[in-house]
Amino acid sequence: MIAKPLLTLLALCLLHSPISPADDAEPETEVVVKTTKVIEADLRRYVLAYGLVEPALASHGKAAASAKVATPVAGIITQVYCEEGEQVKKDAPLFALDNRTAAAQIAKAEVAYEFAKKN
Repeated sequence: MIAKPLLTLLALCLLHSPISPADDAEPETEVVVKTTKVIEADLRRYVLAYGLVEPALASHGKAAASAKVATPVAGIITQVYCEEGEQVKKDAPLFALDNRTAAAQIAKAEVAYEFAKKN
């Protein structure tokens, strides 16, 4: 029987206690936020970072970001007409190969042809 009056007293104390959620809440802090328009642009600087860099794929009439360059014959490059990353026009020469070996073979073939014509 003592428990019932004790519970009633406890309930009355809880109902009259001035506990408000606003007292426990943290004060609001105002934060200034600046926004700007997002634009797409090419990065033209060196970046020191770790990760994987993948070339942009061709899309909407735009060429891919990289291309493979090859020659039909092997040789030594004697002159380079462009720099890495530079835009070049279609069919523009990018480099020149050493032609001394080819010129010697042509001269040898011409001599052989002339000799064959005479005999």
